[in-house]
Amino acid sequence: MRRLLMAGFGLISLASCHGEIIYGTDATTITSPPTTSTDSAPSYDAAIDSAPSFDAATDSNANLYGPACTPTGFAPMVTYSTGGVAFPDHLAVADFNGDGLSDVIVAGGSASSGPPETSNGNDLWAAQVLVSTGNGFRGLSPFSLPYLQNAIAVGNFASASRSDVVFDLSDPSGGSGALYVGRGDGTFYAPVTFATVSEVSEIVVGDFNADRHADIAINGYDLGVFLNNANGGFAPQATYALSGVQAMAAGVLTTGHANGDLAVIVDGAVSVLLSNSDGVPTLAATYATGANSVPSDIAVGDFNGDGIADLAVADRGTTSVGIFFGVGDGTFGPQVTYAVATDSQETNLPNCPTALLVADFNGDGSPDIAYRCLTNGIGVLVNQGDGTFGAPSFCVIGGYLDSVAAGDFNGDGRADIVIAFENLASIGILSSQR
Repeated sequence: MRRLLMAGFGLISLASCHGEIIYGTDATTITSPPTTSTDSAPSYDAAIDSAPSFDAATDSNANLYGPACTPTGFAPMVTYSTGGVAFPDHLAVADFNGDGLSDVIVAGGSASSGPPETSNGNDLWAAQVLVSTGNGFRGLSPFSLPYLQNAIAVGNFASASRSDVVFDLSDPSGGSGALYVGRGDGTFYAPVTFATVSEVSEIVVGDFNADRHADIAINGYDLGVFLNNANGGFAPQATYALSGVQAMAAGVLTTGHANGDLAVIVDGAVSVLLSNSDGVPTLAATYATGANSVPSDIAVGDFNGDGIADLAVADRGTTSVGIFFGVGDGTFGPQVTYAVATDSQETNLPNCPTALLVADFNGDGSPDIAYRCLTNGIGVLVNQGDGTFGAPSFCVIGGYLDSVAAGDFNGDGRADIVIAFENLASIGILSSQR
């Protein structure tokens, strides 16, 4: 499953974490950084350091992206080449150079590899940061990855002032992750690797033990929680025997607590795992999503503005988005559902929505919801300010939509949407005009 970004119960066990920690947490100093190709002044990739490749509404190649349409309230899509990442199938958004604008990191097959799912061997995967200029992007030189499986996440793991990135580098022989600590200019120090659960499909970020340091939860064969060791790295993972998780989201679900919690989709229902002071998740409650439901994604947001976290669930079985409003004690009220607009290709097929993205697309302070369908369409539900949503807008973007995320790329205070097109070596930007 490809996520839209901005993811039985048993005992906890510990697994070893390896990799030398080579950096500190001070906001201005990195201790003893390694001398590598990543430890240098940023250089730009000439392949993408240019104007947009084309505007999907007017360019003669617009048919590559299907109909020249956009969801209501967004400008026509503009695309940018991803340079050395020829098959981008993962992306994430953060401010990697500290200028206040959202940047994009993409990862996938390199130009010499072919699509990642058909590649074999080493040095065939790559990642690249595209730095926003406010009206476009400049691409930093790509860097190789030893492997790339299914997940990427960003957070402030080593310093509150710098954005870092975690990759799932699991290969068929076992689970492995890598933390790349940001230098504050869009480049990274050499990675620190660590063992993870196997068969990783998703990574989410949260402060699970309330120590004001970002931790990660990894969804795989089991659920692994990695607590930040306060030195920018991670302590050995705590493994929670929870298999069959289809999607998960992190957020503070209990009012007055600082611990980050988890909401997951498993066995066709929503389960809430509340974290203890030591960061260990504990199953608290399970909520049914209704008859004929096939929940496929989950997200957290305060949709009614009461200061309490709520849950949004993508249900491709009933072609709807369900909202569970939080009570404040880690429990949730009955589900309220909203039908979503779809393409005619979705008729009689449980393909929409498959993924959710929560962001404020019109700048009114209330989180809205974007959703993705398997026919490569994007839809938007606009929050009316009280937790109810207006009629959805929908558009078949075309191409091969893989990862999707949100960020403010032009600094206007409204969230925009970025899409990775794996088959077209590019990203597409839908700028909010609401």
